[in-house]
Amino acid sequence: MFWFASGSRVAALERELQKSENRVGQLEDLVTLMSANISALQSAMLSSTKTQEAMSYDVARISEIISAILEAGEIDGFGGSGTLH
Repeated sequence: MFWFASGSRVAALERELQKSENRVGQLEDLVTLMSANISALQSAMLSSTKTQEAMSYDVARISEIISAILEAGEIDGFGGSGTLH
């Protein structure tokens, strides 16, 4: 009698197992998508950082050029104080 009663329980457990396996498959797919998104975000952040570094370098170079122009103006007698009017 025990085997007859447990047959329906086994079937229910098999259905539950199938649902769980399907859910695990869905979660694995989700992890794959999330990993791809994280990789894309890392690439974007790296690109942004490199752009900021390049901009910082450009600003420093422009500052050096402006300083050189102002110093040249002082030396050549164009403005004397080195200030803009």
